[in-house]
Amino acid sequence: WPHGGNGTSKNFEKVAALLLEDGSGLERVSKLSVTGYLGDEGSSGMQALVDLISKAKILGDLELSFLQKMSAPILEGLPVGLQELTLTMMTLDEKTKDALVGFVSRSGGTLEKLSMSYCDIGDELLGKVVGAIVNARNPVLKHMSLLVAEISDAAPIVQLLQGSAPIQKLYLTGNEFNADAAREIAGALAECSTLEELNMSNNKMGKTGTDAIIAAATSSTSLTYVQLYKTGLSKAQIGKVEASLPAKPKFDIM
Repeated sequence: WPHGGNGTSKNFEKVAALLLEDGSGLERVSKLSVTGYLGDEGSSGMQALVDLISKAKILGDLELSFLQKMSAPILEGLPVGLQELTLTMMTLDEKTKDALVGFVSRSGGTLEKLSMSYCDIGDELLGKVVGAIVNARNPVLKHMSLLVAEISDAAPIVQLLQGSAPIQKLYLTGNEFNADAAREIAGALAECSTLEELNMSNNKMGKTGTDAIIAAATSSTSLTYVQLYKTGLSKAQIGKVEASLPAKPKFDIM
Protein backbone atom coordinates (compact mmCIF):
# COMPACT_ATOMS: atom_id res chain seq x y z
CA TRP A 1 0.00 0.00 0.00
CA PRO A 2 1.28 3.51 -0.74
CA HIS A 3 2.85 5.19 2.26
CA GLY A 4 3.77 8.85 2.64
CA GLY A 5 6.98 7.88 4.42
CA ASN A 6 8.33 10.17 7.15
CA GLY A 7 5.61 12.73 6.58
CA THR A 8 6.90 13.72 3.13
CA SER A 9 4.90 13.64 -0.09
CA LYS A 10 7.71 12.92 -2.55
CA ASN A 11 7.98 9.22 -1.69
CA PHE A 12 4.23 8.87 -1.99
CA GLU A 13 4.12 10.69 -5.31
CA LYS A 14 6.69 8.30 -6.77
CA VAL A 15 4.68 5.26 -5.70
CA ALA A 16 1.46 6.86 -6.92
CA ALA A 17 3.00 7.62 -10.31
CA LEU A 18 4.02 3.97 -10.73
CA LEU A 19 0.56 2.75 -9.80
CA LEU A 20 -1.16 5.27 -12.06
CA GLU A 21 1.13 4.31 -14.93
CA ASP A 22 0.11 0.67 -14.52
CA GLY A 23 -3.63 1.29 -14.53
CA SER A 24 -4.52 -2.39 -14.78
CA GLY A 25 -2.80 -3.11 -11.46
CA LEU A 26 -4.53 -0.24 -9.69
CA GLU A 27 -7.91 -1.54 -10.78
CA ARG A 28 -7.27 -4.59 -8.58
CA VAL A 29 -6.50 -2.56 -5.44
CA SER A 30 -9.16 -3.15 -2.77
CA LYS A 31 -7.35 -1.54 0.17
CA LEU A 32 -5.38 1.70 0.25
CA SER A 33 -3.50 2.93 3.33
CA VAL A 34 -1.70 6.29 3.29
CA THR A 35 0.19 7.78 6.22
CA GLY A 36 1.98 11.11 6.27
CA TYR A 37 1.64 14.74 5.27
CA LEU A 38 1.03 15.10 1.53
CA GLY A 39 0.66 18.86 1.39
CA ASP A 40 -2.37 21.15 1.36
CA GLU A 41 -5.38 20.77 -0.90
CA GLY A 42 -4.32 21.19 -4.51
CA SER A 43 -0.72 20.13 -3.87
CA SER A 44 0.85 17.47 -6.09
CA GLY A 45 0.79 14.96 -3.25
CA MET A 46 -2.90 15.43 -2.50
CA GLN A 47 -3.76 15.41 -6.19
CA ALA A 48 -1.91 12.12 -6.56
CA LEU A 49 -4.08 10.65 -3.81
CA VAL A 50 -7.26 11.93 -5.48
CA ASP A 51 -6.12 10.37 -8.76
CA LEU A 52 -5.33 7.05 -7.09
CA ILE A 53 -8.75 6.86 -5.47
CA SER A 54 -10.53 7.70 -8.72
CA LYS A 55 -8.75 4.85 -10.51
CA ALA A 56 -9.18 2.23 -7.80
CA LYS A 57 -12.54 0.97 -9.03
CA ILE A 58 -12.97 -1.84 -6.48
CA LEU A 59 -11.59 0.07 -3.49
CA GLY A 60 -13.33 -1.23 -0.38
CA ASP A 61 -11.09 -0.08 2.48
CA LEU A 62 -9.37 3.32 2.76
CA GLU A 63 -7.13 4.36 5.67
CA LEU A 64 -5.76 7.90 5.83
CA SER A 65 -3.56 8.98 8.74
CA PHE A 66 -1.56 12.06 9.71
CA LEU A 67 -2.52 14.06 6.62
CA GLN A 68 -2.83 17.04 8.99
CA LYS A 69 -5.71 18.48 6.98
CA MET A 70 -8.29 16.47 5.08
CA SER A 71 -9.15 17.48 1.52
CA ALA A 72 -12.74 17.70 0.26
CA PRO A 73 -11.88 16.35 -3.24
CA ILE A 74 -10.70 13.09 -1.65
CA LEU A 75 -14.04 12.51 0.05
CA GLU A 76 -15.99 13.67 -2.99
CA GLY A 77 -14.18 11.10 -5.14
CA LEU A 78 -14.69 8.09 -2.88
CA PRO A 79 -16.48 5.17 -4.56
CA VAL A 80 -20.02 4.46 -3.40
CA GLY A 81 -19.06 0.85 -2.73
CA LEU A 82 -16.47 1.73 -0.06
CA GLN A 83 -17.01 -0.50 2.98
CA GLU A 84 -14.45 0.87 5.44
CA LEU A 85 -13.18 4.41 5.97
CA THR A 86 -10.57 5.28 8.60
CA LEU A 87 -9.46 8.88 9.24
CA THR A 88 -6.82 9.51 11.91
CA MET A 89 -5.06 12.66 13.12
CA MET A 90 -6.32 15.40 10.84
CA THR A 91 -8.50 18.49 10.81
CA LEU A 92 -11.53 19.13 8.62
CA ASP A 93 -12.67 22.52 7.36
CA GLU A 94 -16.33 23.27 6.62
CA LYS A 95 -16.10 22.24 2.97
CA THR A 96 -14.51 18.94 3.94
CA LYS A 97 -17.13 18.30 6.63
CA ASP A 98 -19.87 18.76 4.04
CA ALA A 99 -18.04 16.36 1.73
CA LEU A 100 -17.86 13.77 4.53
CA VAL A 101 -21.61 13.98 5.16
CA GLY A 102 -22.22 13.72 1.42
CA PHE A 103 -20.10 10.60 1.17
CA VAL A 104 -21.89 8.93 4.11
CA SER A 105 -25.26 9.85 2.57
CA ARG A 106 -24.25 8.16 -0.68
CA SER A 107 -22.73 5.12 1.02
CA GLY A 108 -25.13 4.30 3.85
CA GLY A 109 -26.04 1.02 2.19
CA THR A 110 -22.43 -0.20 1.86
CA LEU A 111 -20.38 1.48 4.61
CA GLU A 112 -19.69 -1.08 7.36
CA LYS A 113 -16.92 0.65 9.32
CA LEU A 114 -16.35 4.34 10.00
CA SER A 115 -13.41 5.37 12.19
CA MET A 116 -12.68 9.05 12.85
CA SER A 117 -10.09 9.34 15.60
CA TYR A 118 -8.04 12.30 16.79
CA CYS A 119 -10.01 14.47 14.37
CA ASP A 120 -12.01 17.61 15.17
CA ILE A 121 -15.38 15.96 14.55
CA GLY A 122 -17.48 17.66 17.23
CA ASP A 123 -21.16 17.29 18.04
CA GLU A 124 -22.64 19.10 15.04
CA LEU A 125 -20.75 17.09 12.41
CA LEU A 126 -21.36 13.80 14.20
CA GLY A 127 -25.07 14.56 14.30
CA LYS A 128 -25.11 15.04 10.53
CA VAL A 129 -23.04 11.90 9.91
CA VAL A 130 -25.22 9.72 12.12
CA GLY A 131 -28.34 11.23 10.56
CA ALA A 132 -27.04 10.23 7.12
CA ILE A 133 -26.36 6.69 8.35
CA VAL A 134 -29.71 6.02 10.01
CA ASN A 135 -31.66 7.63 7.15
CA ALA A 136 -30.10 5.33 4.57
CA ARG A 137 -32.51 2.84 3.02
CA ASN A 138 -30.65 -0.20 4.36
CA PRO A 139 -27.80 0.94 6.64
CA VAL A 140 -25.11 -1.67 7.22
CA LEU A 141 -22.74 0.16 9.62
CA LYS A 142 -21.32 -2.34 12.12
CA HIS A 143 -18.31 -0.50 13.55
CA MET A 144 -17.90 3.14 14.58
CA SER A 145 -14.78 4.49 16.30
CA LEU A 146 -14.69 8.05 17.61
CA LEU A 147 -11.54 8.30 19.72
CA VAL A 148 -10.71 11.81 20.95
CA ALA A 149 -13.19 13.34 18.54
CA GLU A 150 -14.32 16.33 20.67
CA ILE A 151 -17.80 14.92 21.33
CA SER A 152 -19.95 15.71 24.37
CA ASP A 153 -23.55 15.42 23.11
CA ALA A 154 -25.09 11.98 23.59
CA ALA A 155 -27.90 12.62 21.09
CA PRO A 156 -26.10 11.30 17.96
CA ILE A 157 -24.97 8.18 19.83
CA VAL A 158 -28.50 7.59 21.09
CA GLN A 159 -29.83 8.03 17.55
CA LEU A 160 -27.31 5.49 16.24
CA LEU A 161 -28.16 2.93 18.92
CA GLN A 162 -31.89 3.35 18.39
CA GLY A 163 -31.66 3.30 14.60
CA SER A 164 -31.74 0.40 12.17
CA ALA A 165 -27.97 0.18 11.55
CA PRO A 166 -26.65 -3.18 12.87
CA ILE A 167 -23.95 -1.53 14.99
CA GLN A 168 -21.74 -4.11 16.73
CA LYS A 169 -18.71 -2.14 17.92
CA LEU A 170 -18.81 1.39 19.32
CA TYR A 171 -15.61 3.01 20.60
CA LEU A 172 -16.00 6.41 22.26
CA THR A 173 -12.72 6.75 24.14
CA GLY A 174 -11.34 10.12 25.17
CA ASN A 175 -14.33 12.36 24.55
CA GLU A 176 -16.25 14.74 26.79
CA PHE A 177 -19.26 12.71 27.91
CA ASN A 178 -20.39 13.57 31.45
CA ALA A 179 -22.74 11.71 33.78
CA ASP A 180 -25.89 13.02 32.06
CA ALA A 181 -24.60 11.97 28.63
CA ALA A 182 -23.67 8.55 29.98
CA ARG A 183 -27.18 8.07 31.36
CA GLU A 184 -28.67 8.95 27.98
CA ILE A 185 -26.42 6.46 26.22
CA ALA A 186 -27.23 3.83 28.85
CA GLY A 187 -30.93 4.31 28.18
CA ALA A 188 -30.40 3.72 24.47
CA LEU A 189 -28.41 0.52 25.07
CA ALA A 190 -31.62 -1.19 26.10
CA GLU A 191 -33.01 -0.57 22.62
CA CYS A 192 -29.98 -1.93 20.74
CA SER A 193 -29.92 -5.69 20.20
CA THR A 194 -26.79 -5.83 18.03
CA LEU A 195 -24.05 -4.03 20.02
CA GLU A 196 -21.31 -6.41 21.18
CA GLU A 197 -18.47 -4.09 22.25
CA LEU A 198 -18.58 -0.67 23.91
CA ASN A 199 -15.62 1.46 24.98
CA MET A 200 -16.33 4.64 26.95
CA SER A 201 -12.95 4.97 28.64
CA ASN A 202 -11.45 8.37 29.41
CA ASN A 203 -14.79 10.14 29.70
CA LYS A 204 -15.48 11.99 32.95
CA MET A 205 -18.78 10.26 33.69
CA GLY A 206 -18.15 9.82 37.40
CA LYS A 207 -19.81 7.22 39.59
CA THR A 208 -23.34 8.01 38.44
CA GLY A 209 -22.56 7.74 34.74
CA THR A 210 -20.38 4.66 35.15
CA ASP A 211 -23.05 2.89 37.20
CA ALA A 212 -25.64 3.67 34.54
CA ILE A 213 -23.53 2.15 31.76
CA ILE A 214 -22.77 -0.94 33.86
CA ALA A 215 -26.44 -1.48 34.68
CA ALA A 216 -27.49 -1.11 31.06
CA ALA A 217 -24.68 -3.39 29.84
CA THR A 218 -25.59 -6.03 32.40
CA SER A 219 -29.16 -6.07 31.11
CA SER A 220 -28.09 -6.18 27.47
CA THR A 221 -28.65 -9.40 25.56
CA SER A 222 -25.89 -8.67 23.02
CA LEU A 223 -22.98 -6.92 24.78
CA THR A 224 -19.98 -9.13 25.49
CA TYR A 225 -17.24 -6.61 26.32
CA VAL A 226 -17.31 -3.16 27.94
CA GLN A 227 -14.29 -0.94 28.66
CA LEU A 228 -14.60 1.80 31.27
CA TYR A 229 -11.07 2.96 32.09
CA LYS A 230 -10.56 6.35 33.74
CA THR A 231 -14.15 7.50 33.99
CA GLY A 232 -13.57 9.70 37.00
CA LEU A 233 -13.81 7.10 39.75
CA SER A 234 -11.62 7.12 42.86
CA LYS A 235 -9.60 4.02 43.75
CA ALA A 236 -12.11 3.19 46.48
CA GLN A 237 -15.02 3.51 44.06
CA ILE A 238 -13.25 1.33 41.49
CA GLY A 239 -12.75 -1.37 44.11
CA LYS A 240 -16.42 -1.37 45.06
CA VAL A 241 -17.55 -1.42 41.44
CA GLU A 242 -15.21 -4.28 40.52
CA ALA A 243 -16.40 -6.31 43.50
CA SER A 244 -20.01 -6.10 42.34
CA LEU A 245 -19.52 -6.71 38.62
CA PRO A 246 -21.45 -9.62 37.06
CA ALA A 247 -19.69 -12.38 35.17
CA LYS A 248 -21.19 -11.24 31.86
CA PRO A 249 -20.53 -9.18 29.93
CA LYS A 250 -16.80 -8.84 30.49
CA PHE A 251 -15.90 -5.47 32.01
CA ASP A 252 -12.51 -3.74 32.14
CA ILE A 253 -12.53 -0.95 34.73
CA MET A 254 -9.50 0.89 36.08
